Amino acid sequence: MKGISTLQSLTLRFGALAVALTAYLAFGTSGAEVRADQTVAQAAKEFSPTDPRFSALTQLQREELAESILGSTLFTVSHELGHAIIGLFELPMLGPEEDAADTFAAIALLSVGSEFTHRAMLDAAISLKRAAEREHRTADEPVFFQQHRPNQQRAYSIVCLMFGSNPREFKDLAESAKLPQERQETCTYEFEQADDAWNRVLRPHMRSASSAVRSLLRRLLGPKSANNSHELIEIRHLDAPGPLAPYRQLLVRSGMLEAVRETVLYQFVLPKKIAIEAKSCGEPNAYWNPGPTTLTLCYELMADFAELFPPQ
Repeated sequence: MKGISTLQSLTLRFGALAVALTAYLAFGTSGAEVRADQTVAQAAKEFSPTDPRFSALTQLQREELAESILGSTLFTVSHELGHAIIGLFELPMLGPEEDAADTFAAIALLSVGSEFTHRAMLDAAISLKRAAEREHRTADEPVFFQQHRPNQQRAYSIVCLMFGSNPREFKDLAESAKLPQERQETCTYEFEQADDAWNRVLRPHMRSASSAVRSLLRRLLGPKSANNSHELIEIRHLDAPGPLAPYRQLLVRSGMLEAVRETVLYQFVLPKKIAIEAKSCGEPNAYWNPGPTTLTLCYELMADFAELFPPQ
């Protein structure tokens, strides 16, 4: 799947995460998308998990594992950024915020339209489906009172939004996912409704086309000493204990969090400083904390994505 995204489209739509920012690590326009894929590919090649379960993997299988982890991680970070955007801009919610954050992540990545972001969405949907299957194997019943919808339903929602955004391009995906025909018929409307709603609520907080371009050029071409925009979003890769160290290394070398920062600074006028940090939490998790305005990604969650990778 080959996505096409231009600088003009990015300034007119909320294009969101992992967007191509020309000279920066990015995932949107054709040239920058190639550089992003090369960076991700290199990080994947260098991924060397210490878990004995992966010791028999070939080099190619390790790379596929790494890219699957990064894809699911990107969707998760996008989801948590949705929570951050809702809170920072005090956006009105007409339904559960967890559902809104999932939709934000999907619309954001679809707006980019690159091969990498499409893969990330597929990785996220597959991981959610495998998580549901794991629950079934371990006799864990779905918890219907939790904030998140059941994993399998979340997976199908991602597929539906992908199909709704471009039925011709994602027809095979819908069929392979066994998305019923009657559900497919509602997906286009669902995508258009979500896309329009997010554009409406975000428009007052987005940079104008001219100011976005000036901001981008200042960050790309201006002297480093004068580049203070990064102070609005601090990136922290905290230390990881032994077994989690490969996941920290994968995240750092992929440059994913830095790409998210560039995209947010390019698209939005933030009302306050925030931090995006990766750390060991003692459990698989990711969350937005409005108090310290910090988005946290736990290395354990990346390890959990790895556990969902099918045995070879």
